[in-house]
Amino acid sequence: MFNQSAHTHVPSSRVRHSDIDTVVKIIESMVKMPVNYQAINNIIHHYTLDTNPESINQPVGKKADNLGISMHIVTASNHHVEAIEHSIHWSDLGLSNIVPNSIASSEPCLTQDEKDKGVCLVDIGSGVTDLSVFKNGGIFYSSVIQFGVKQVTQDISEAFNTSFQEAERLKIEYGQAQIKFGDDTLIKFQQIDDSNYYYLSHESLSEVIIESYLELFKLIRVKLNNQNLYRSLKSGFVLVGGGAKMIDCDKLMRSLYKKKVKVGRINTDLISAKYEWLSPEYACALGLLLFEIDDFDSKQESSNKNSFLSKMGFIKNFKLL
Repeated sequence: MFNQSAHTHVPSSRVRHSDIDTVVKIIESMVKMPVNYQAINNIIHHYTLDTNPESINQPVGKKADNLGISMHIVTASNHHVEAIEHSIHWSDLGLSNIVPNSIASSEPCLTQDEKDKGVCLVDIGSGVTDLSVFKNGGIFYSSVIQFGVKQVTQDISEAFNTSFQEAERLKIEYGQAQIKFGDDTLIKFQQIDDSNYYYLSHESLSEVIIESYLELFKLIRVKLNNQNLYRSLKSGFVLVGGGAKMIDCDKLMRSLYKKKVKVGRINTDLISAKYEWLSPEYACALGLLLFEIDDFDSKQESSNKNSFLSKMGFIKNFKLL
């Protein structure tokens, strides 16, 4: 995942779609793709005209001698793309596009104002955490960290000598990312290969969870610092994914970063759904539906009769019931 820019001369002195195609092809020719990787998304940040550094969203029809494009290119390994294509093929559905998790999650959870001012969407999944940074209205940077909430469960398991399943139960039933002093309780649990019951304090469980989340948040900070992006996040951070459900994880991140942090909420102006679908772990799935709807609206019909849309019968003003 990286950014690339290029420009070209505008022969007619007024920008046409063909001029945009020309610059995109120039950028594609400049990209040195890693071995066994391919580009899955080319996302245009913005356009510039002539020597004016001010970015614009739609250049077609405007007078200019030169057109510039800044583009964000998302890559994926050939193996992963083939695995997705194979699974979709055997499900008897059609594949229209491959979209990174955090980019999809941004659709229902980020406002245009947040994207304009600078915001980092953090999608905390089971095995990995996806980052997407938005600036000046569009995607600017994306990355993946090999750390998810499974690691939190593993840390609990190792700290208290429990099975992974027992650690997962403790995390779900009692987990929180802040210690509330003066309100400690004892939690009953079992250790590995032991039928006896033991007790641990709620505070000690919270300490392990806090350390795990702090490790993740520090990895995120390193990624952003390496790209010189941290200071540009005027709208702070938005947390989504199953890991964002941990109680007070947003407060923990805010205390570490001293920036705005919130758990993502589904924009009900874009999509109407039952309450249980509005929690952060469904952000990616709902975002993918919005991607499909946008594609459907622009074409008015699907070219693939076996597509997801044609099978499910979605229409423009759809609702999840």
